[in-house]
This record gives sequence, structure tokens and C-alpha cells, in this order.
Amino acid sequence: MPQLKLSLRGLIYSDPYHPDTDRYVAVTNGGKNMEVSGFDLDDKGVKVNWGPFIANVDGSKIVVDFSPKGGPSDWDLENP
Repeated sequence: MPQLKLSLRGLIYSDPYHPDTDRYVAVTNGGKNMEVSGFDLDDKGVKVNWGPFIANVDGSKIVVDFSPKGGPSDWDLENP
């Protein structure tokens, strides 16, 4: 499970599959959706920004579509 922390910019989480790269979450659409953005590091250690991608919220389940950056289209925050 990713580690979550609150900041003035919104919610920040650390992805254990991508160390040293923060992900940012903003709540949208009255709490029905979230937008997830962040950066990855290329082979030279340079930050490459991506997003925002839509995350759908259904009760306590949050699912993100990472397919625009080559990831899964249904990444579940609780069961990554």
C-alpha cells in the first residue's frame, strides 16, 4: 500500500514501485473523482512529468487509469 501524506498542494503519496518519485492527488467532481499526477525518473535521473490522470472513486475503492503512460487501465489503490 502506498504511503500517504497531506500537504498544502493536496494529497501526496509515495509509490513503492517507483522510489524517490512523488505522486499528487487532487479531489475533483465533488469527491466522485480524483486527478493523479507526478513524475518518473528517466535513465539519466531527470524528472519526466506525467498526468493528470483520472481516478474514479466508488465508496472506499479508488481506481486509476495509468494507460496513457503505459501502465494498467484499472490500477486499484488498495490492491496494486
